[in-house]
Amino acid sequence: MGLGGALDAALAGLRVTGASLELVSHNISNANTPGYTRKVLGQVEQAPGGNVAGVRLSDTTRVLDQLVNRQLQLESSGMGYADTISQYYTQIDAMFGQPGGAGALDTLMSNFTGALQELATSPESAIARENTLHNAQVLANTLNAMTSDIQALRTQTEQALNDAVGRVGEILQSLSDLNAEITTTTQAGQAPASLLDRQDQLVEELSRYIDIRVQPRERGAVGIYTNSGTLLLDGDPAVLSFDARGTITPEAAYSSDPAERGVGTIKLSSGSGYSIDLIADRAFRSGEIKALIDLRDQILPQAQAQLDAVADSLARALSAKEVGSSPATSGAQTGLSVDLAQLQDGDSITLTYTDGSSVEHTVTIVRVDEAGAPAIGNDYTANPDDTVIAISFAGGIAAAAADIDAALGASLTATSSGTVLTVLDDGATNTTDVTGLSATVTETSLSGGSVALAFFKDGGNPSIDYTARHGDVPQITGFAGRIQVNQALFADPQALVVYDAGIASGDPARPQAIYERLALADRSFGGATGVSGSVAFKGSLPEFINRVISFQGREAESAQRAFETQEVAYEQLSERRAAESGVDLDTEMAFLISLQTAYQANARVIATYREMTDMLMRI
Repeated sequence: MGLGGALDAALAGLRVTGASLELVSHNISNANTPGYTRKVLGQVEQAPGGNVAGVRLSDTTRVLDQLVNRQLQLESSGMGYADTISQYYTQIDAMFGQPGGAGALDTLMSNFTGALQELATSPESAIARENTLHNAQVLANTLNAMTSDIQALRTQTEQALNDAVGRVGEILQSLSDLNAEITTTTQAGQAPASLLDRQDQLVEELSRYIDIRVQPRERGAVGIYTNSGTLLLDGDPAVLSFDARGTITPEAAYSSDPAERGVGTIKLSSGSGYSIDLIADRAFRSGEIKALIDLRDQILPQAQAQLDAVADSLARALSAKEVGSSPATSGAQTGLSVDLAQLQDGDSITLTYTDGSSVEHTVTIVRVDEAGAPAIGNDYTANPDDTVIAISFAGGIAAAAADIDAALGASLTATSSGTVLTVLDDGATNTTDVTGLSATVTETSLSGGSVALAFFKDGGNPSIDYTARHGDVPQITGFAGRIQVNQALFADPQALVVYDAGIASGDPARPQAIYERLALADRSFGGATGVSGSVAFKGSLPEFINRVISFQGREAESAQRAFETQEVAYEQLSERRAAESGVDLDTEMAFLISLQTAYQANARVIATYREMTDMLMRI
């Protein structure tokens, strides 16, 4: 290589060194820019025909571990889910309060039962009666307020879903535009490193909302799928929409049937005209959107179901009245008769009988008059061994008796006379025996001749009796938001004691019965409350309330632990990526010194070339 070759090599070195200096300056200035990855300039030896001819520039590349980057995107989805769940559970836990707290349900229930106990001791005391009604009112008002708070949180999740879906649409459109820009830049022979940084930022933000799978395409573009396989981006982005509802009520629930759905859903539309309900399709498995769906459709409705179970127990424990049966015969057939004059929609009849093997069977007949009511199964009651059938009495007791007869089968006979239902065995065949028949009816007055009374009412418009009717929307749904103390009790507090003519104003029977029904008697609370998994919880109402508060506390604690665990995993990966891809100023300064030395050396070569050329010219 002659002097000319030395000059070319030195000039090439200066160009490469100058470009590297520019890139180092760019790295340093973006050291604190979110999502920025350190850039390095490629250098390639020039050796045309095997002759050494200096150096040339190649592509600018990013210092990035793709495996760590993909794992971080995955953890981002988990982080979005756990963070959102934890934030809402913190609010739910605060709403239910700490056990024994001044405004907690267990304390308010204890105040109520304590007032009842005082009333049973001093039934003639006007102060004891007023204290009982006051504490009952505070408890009912608290259930109303907690229902409002839960539904406000559900409305908040609905609005958050609307915002999240809107932002996801914006991200997908931006990624689509970036794909086109990256492809164009690559085809032009330019380095798209900065564009790829922006792409990674958008993908990570998207992964916080939705669990996604990223598929590399040619020339740096990407395709985006959910982990369930739904295509979100491949060329043109998918169009997502959310039909948000302004206010969510306890009755509003998700359904894949648009006619029954009372909340918004996420739909994906394509250019070819088809539309997919992504919630029905179970397209989301993690991320903030999945968390919001779970909160709106499962977690918060379960909290509402727990409050509704408390309200239901308060009302039915005090208004339930059992109607016994009397023996009945017809020829060789024997059985029992029960008067159903007071049976209302939602009330039930319990029949027990033995078969030819002396095995006892229990049948629960629920009065369900609404034609649009959904079918009920054996899990409608807390008794795991009974058979539940729904019978409409809308057409009269005779028609209902005929339906009961058909449902019971040939071994038993059901007939009616007036308001009396009679169930008989199979007579001379003697393979069945009717062993029990009773009705549980709802007392709707304050003086119905028994200790049962309509202490609480359904404060819906208009105010109606609470019988737990099983309609298109069961009456128990949202009842905690409507429960009210019977206003007639405030007008006549003596009804807390006097339940029939001749009952003295100091008689403790009704107050004692109310106290025992609420504080001591075991009740069954359905599996929808979740406090005992999917099975019913059996215990007194105060025990159930304590279980609910503990359940919400445990769930909030578990959600916080899950978030902290996810946060640690996310932070560790973020730190690892930052260590590998972030700009370290000490490293850049050391490289800057190396570049300065290289620049000086190349400049010295050029100066030497000039000196040697001048020397030759002087010869």
